[in-house]
Amino acid sequence: MIRFDLESVQAEVERLAQLISARADQLPTYGTSEGSGRPHVESFASGYYYVVAERGTEHSRTPLPHKEELLYWIFRDVSFSVASEYELKHRIPGQDSRRILFAKNLELLEKLNPQWREREALRQDGILMHHPYSS
Repeated sequence: MIRFDLESVQAEVERLAQLISARADQLPTYGTSEGSGRPHVESFASGYYYVVAERGTEHSRTPLPHKEELLYWIFRDVSFSVASEYELKHRIPGQDSRRILFAKNLELLEKLNPQWREREALRQDGILMHHPYSS
């Protein structure tokens, strides 16, 4: 059963990743970490863990009780990675790079799930409240 759960998560992640043109190396691994800082997903009796580990050090282990919440966490990171690459290619000299990055990130999440977009918009608002755009 646990193996099946991870397989179904992986299949859904791969399906959603295609919608935003995310590459395989931007997606998490399943079951174990490759130790590179790339997130991985583990399952346990009452849900999932979203884990980030690098060089033998676990940096975060977030318990997530539902598949939908896990998918949000995964695509919060995946969409940020895709948006970061987009921003780099479309950078405007003298402009705070987050203007393009944040907008693209919201655009990508909207394609996947409008509720994820709204959650990320609130997160971005919190960041900007403490660290406003510089230009």
